[in-house]
Amino acid sequence: MNRNNLAYFLVPDSNAPEIQLSPEQKYLIGRSPQSTILLTDSAVSREHAKLIFKNGEFVLTDLKSTNGIIINNRSITEKVLESLDKITIGRISFTYKIRENKGQIKKTLTPDDTRALDEDLRNIIEGLEQSPLKNQLLAFQNKFNSKKRNLMGMAYGDELTGLYNRRYFDKVLETEIKRAVRYNRPLTLIMVDIDHFKKFNDTFGHQKGDSVLRTVSTILKENSRSSDIVCRYGGEEIAVILPEQNINHGINTAEKLRITLALEAKEIENVDITASFGISTTGKDVYTGEQLIKNSDTALYKAKKSGRNCTIAYDPGKS
Repeated sequence: MNRNNLAYFLVPDSNAPEIQLSPEQKYLIGRSPQSTILLTDSAVSREHAKLIFKNGEFVLTDLKSTNGIIINNRSITEKVLESLDKITIGRISFTYKIRENKGQIKKTLTPDDTRALDEDLRNIIEGLEQSPLKNQLLAFQNKFNSKKRNLMGMAYGDELTGLYNRRYFDKVLETEIKRAVRYNRPLTLIMVDIDHFKKFNDTFGHQKGDSVLRTVSTILKENSRSSDIVCRYGGEEIAVILPEQNINHGINTAEKLRITLALEAKEIENVDITASFGISTTGKDVYTGEQLIKNSDTALYKAKKSGRNCTIAYDPGKS
């Protein structure tokens, strides 16, 4: 490969956008809000590691962290990264990938591009009753997950928060709604709004506000299931799409996220940070993304009116 024509990525194990690495950038990895790559997991040190490009290669160095760095199941203090290295920092894992920077890398797939894969997967699952297709299914799942990770391009990533952006949210929600309706499966949407966000900008300045938003986003992303889709909806509002989850599962997920956020965000930002959560699900004449968003927003509004830092599920009987 021509080293001048390579692109470098950290690909999270979770359902989150991949991180493209620039050789000109020096990366600090840790729980500190000043980290270039922010990880809020409690097993990560405030300044855990550094990642620097040297002599044509990225080098990862442990900064005397409490829990160290694991690469390919071995503890390291410093290592020149190789493509497909599996990196674990705290409880967060990435795969380091080097790709040839051809024209297609800049092309971002859309959720529509995976619909054929969706159909294949359903056909395989249905066929499991007639024949032993477990290995085929597992192989296809790997292929499907790889395709999904390809969605995490520049066009769908929010630069500040590291989440998917509104454009990606709109496309994925449309796809998931159609699938939920077609197969009569639940789909739940959580809308999250940071409480009193304006005060962080007014009291501490916009840089602090940006830091708070980034920290909240990272905590929500790190504490969601790999199948959940966490997006920046707009401003300080974050959306979490929960495929195959009913309203009770959604309430449990939201409460877990709300409590974790209140506990972890203060330790990182040194200020009290909470958020309000509004939840709704498909069914009962809810067949479009617009209806689901409206219902979740209605529940979120009630959560704000109920004193904030709480979870409210949409009740069609009280709308």
